[in-house]
Amino acid sequence: MKSKILVLLFACALFACTNKPEPSIGLNSEQEALYQGNIKIVKEVCEAISNKNMEAVSKYFVDTLRHDSPFFGDTATSKQAWLDSLSVINKTGKITFTNFDFYPAMDPGGEIEDVDVRVYANINLESNSGMKTSGKYFAVFSFTNDDNKMKDVKIYNVNEFYDATGMLKAASSANK
Repeated sequence: MKSKILVLLFACALFACTNKPEPSIGLNSEQEALYQGNIKIVKEVCEAISNKNMEAVSKYFVDTLRHDSPFFGDTATSKQAWLDSLSVINKTGKITFTNFDFYPAMDPGGEIEDVDVRVYANINLESNSGMKTSGKYFAVFSFTNDDNKMKDVKIYNVNEFYDATGMLKAASSANK
């Protein structure tokens, strides 16, 4: 009897540990092209931030951008407020992004909503004094390509999640 139970437990464990195929993200070829174009824009935004090129960053966003800030207590949501907060960080050091993973945005039910982009990455800050800090970065970028064209695509909404306040505090204290 014990051997039958052990065989059954082994079979269950083996079944539970088998690799499952990755599900398709469910985009048709036109949506996939838009999604890949949007990923390219997010990469270009991150590169422009790393290069402290606020003019290049600004060109990717509508003037009525809604930005949900990662700074604790920050209630400003405009494009200019976001550019101002990036300028503050840029004065303390250099931001870089590494180890990107991109996924389509999803609705609350877990279904693919559209070709907006979720990004997971590492965010790194090297202060002017040489102190380095890093953390996890998550953001959702929403795009204006609802007409399914890549012409004049801009980002109209950004939700960012990372320890911006902690990174800025660490960099500021290192620069003293």
